Amino acid sequence: MAILKMISTCHPTKAGNNATLKKCINYALNPKKTQNGLFTGASNCSTNSALEDMIRTKQFYGKDSSDKNSRTGYHWTISWSPEEHVDYYTALEIVKEFCEKQLKDYECVYSVHTDQAHTHCHIVFNSVNFNDGKKFRYEDGDWAKIFQPELDKLCKARGLHTLEDDTGMSNKEYYKTQAMHQKSTNKKKNNSDDIAHEKNTTEKKNYYSSQPKQRNGKKYYKKRRGNNKYYNEKKESYTKSEFIKKDIDDAILSSHSLSEFFMILEGWGYKLRHGKSEKYGDYFALTGRGMERARRNYALGKGYSLESIKKRIELKNNPLPEYDVPAQIDMRQFIVRYVYWKKPKYNDNSILSKRVCVLMYKRGILNKKGTRPNYYEIKKSLKKIREYENNIDLINEYHIGDVDSANAAIYQIDSEISKLDAERKNVYVERMPYKELLKTYNEMKKNEMAYYSYENGMTEHKEQHDRYIELKSVLNKYGFSDSEIEKYQEDIKTELKRISKEKRQLKNKISSINNIKDFIDENVIDAQKVEQEYENIPEPEEYQQKQEKQQENKKEKTI
Repeated sequence: MAILKMISTCHPTKAGNNATLKKCINYALNPKKTQNGLFTGASNCSTNSALEDMIRTKQFYGKDSSDKNSRTGYHWTISWSPEEHVDYYTALEIVKEFCEKQLKDYECVYSVHTDQAHTHCHIVFNSVNFNDGKKFRYEDGDWAKIFQPELDKLCKARGLHTLEDDTGMSNKEYYKTQAMHQKSTNKKKNNSDDIAHEKNTTEKKNYYSSQPKQRNGKKYYKKRRGNNKYYNEKKESYTKSEFIKKDIDDAILSSHSLSEFFMILEGWGYKLRHGKSEKYGDYFALTGRGMERARRNYALGKGYSLESIKKRIELKNNPLPEYDVPAQIDMRQFIVRYVYWKKPKYNDNSILSKRVCVLMYKRGILNKKGTRPNYYEIKKSLKKIREYENNIDLINEYHIGDVDSANAAIYQIDSEISKLDAERKNVYVERMPYKELLKTYNEMKKNEMAYYSYENGMTEHKEQHDRYIELKSVLNKYGFSDSEIEKYQEDIKTELKRISKEKRQLKNKISSINNIKDFIDENVIDAQKVEQEYENIPEPEEYQQKQEKQQENKKEKTI
């Protein structure tokens, strides 16, 4: 039987965007393993210039990204057991036909390696579609639904065993029992399953192993290769590192020396650790409340090394220079955003808005004493605050005070949605006369890459080259240039996206207003009681002190 293994994906590294892809291609086409290139082949490219062709396609469609999480290519294998004696020529026919059917729109190289006891093939293909520029997408379960059945079909046509013949299990059953055991939990590789089960294989852990290992009597956590140190934080709008940077900025503004700077950070609940690095010299590491790992200051970016922090403290405490003496400033300026709050003010008639504000205070969402919350408290509260703020905005926008006014607001929003539906219909009606034009243009663009490849000497694209010329002549009869057609098509897409976005926002408003209706039903509003509770909400201590200072300054000016 033949088994398809999806063994790895290629990602950009420090060595280059396509260094991993180059390594896989060189391994697959290794002359020592393929009898000097006898058992090699390629589809939509040449074995001599496969990497250059793949890079050219990426650049043509603007998909040559340096992001470590992007995929530049895929490496698959097809292998037979040693008991099933499959000759190399038959294996080459199978892998060639497999690539032409399942990877027909991708540039790929394939080979049969003859250096092992069992016959096996290697496939390396580009992640970018040759014709339309779209990236290859593997859905969970495609191995059992598409790829392995196609391989079984090719083997059966040549009198070879299929997976079901030797295992007694269907592809789906084999996938569940074997492939799922091999599936990684790494977010970078969650779509690339290892299909073959290997003995003594342990399930991959998260970025750091859960159990520390010992080295020279010290505990350490093994770092898994190829992952990003702060991968999970990159998706968050407000990360732990940014939180620490803002606290460091605040501490610099409040301190007069480096020792006082460290005392302030410790007073805010940070655990401080000093160390020395061969590359960065002296450093300090901070561990905040709720944080498992420390952050070193030099990893926070420019302006956060010990020397930079010293200069910033000195610069803050130095007097301003004389008029004719230039200021020596060799650092970036920082904007500090405080996390304290101010009690919102609403009109006297917006009782429901004040009721929501009182509820936020009672539930502890508003910071009662103005103390510095930690990172996790902020993340937890921000979601609730945004929800309440959105409800307050809707209450004021549509003058919602009871269930009837809420129903009237929903009716008004429904009418706006109907108008958007009419606009979208008009866009489709206006596009109808140009439907054939756009269809011809898109097909021509699909064959454009093949046209240029044929012009550069790749004769296997002759059919697509001729088709491109034919479609180009048809478009010339319409009297529009390529740029005009492209602009018209982009304008249509932009307009449809705008309509969809506005419609989605209106539907979200309806959902929020329905929540407000439930809130009104559960809480019978007593206007006088709400006014009294709202006035009793205290201002934060810091805000009160600021108000007192402003009043004192005003008195001094008047005197």
